[in-house]
Amino acid sequence: MKRFRMASVLIAIVMAAGSTSAAALPGPGIEPNLSPENAQKMQELRGGDGQNCVSSSTVKIQVDGREGEFTLDDKGNLVSGSGEPKFSGCSSENSREANTSGATAAASTFSYAFGPGRTTYAASDANSNFWAQQSYASGLTTAYRWEPSAGVRAIIYGDALQAYAFKSPDNCSYNKPGYDADYIYHWSCTGQSNLNAYYMWGQWSFRASGPGWSGTADINWDFSYQITYV
Repeated sequence: MKRFRMASVLIAIVMAAGSTSAAALPGPGIEPNLSPENAQKMQELRGGDGQNCVSSSTVKIQVDGREGEFTLDDKGNLVSGSGEPKFSGCSSENSREANTSGATAAASTFSYAFGPGRTTYAASDANSNFWAQQSYASGLTTAYRWEPSAGVRAIIYGDALQAYAFKSPDNCSYNKPGYDADYIYHWSCTGQSNLNAYYMWGQWSFRASGPGWSGTADINWDFSYQITYV
């Protein structure tokens, strides 16, 4: 069942913040000094690549009745393999898989630095679309929005089996399965601090199908950032 999409609400938030394009004012690329737990999670999601990128996404498909790992190629066809991550917000010469074309902000290392005039971050790739905005209100609340890409929506169906995101430190989580692929997932985290390093990751799972196969698609993503006043 399709749900009411909150795009208009989020657009209103962006307009109220008076933010400018982050592409015109890229973040300074502060080294985030992730905790060992978050660094391990980043290694798991990115497979050792993209260490100078702000965000990544990966699609992995489990095909019913077939062993091995599968993913989608650039044309949306099912192919064998673990699924190479797509990276956004990357510095130059950072990764053999770097893809900055869909990002509206880039950093020189792997943490996007929110700051005055740099209040939004957005990235779109073959797997998903992600957006974040820092409010600079009390608690330094950050709002997030995520949805599968059009190519992934073409193969998934039904309500999400899993829709989970987690941010550390401060242990802010989001858990909202049961909504379909056309829903724009949105949430926020508050109680954040200036110059602290934050790492958010998520996993969404849907039933999926294509010519001659059916299975389950897992879309994983992550986002590394800091908040500054400069």
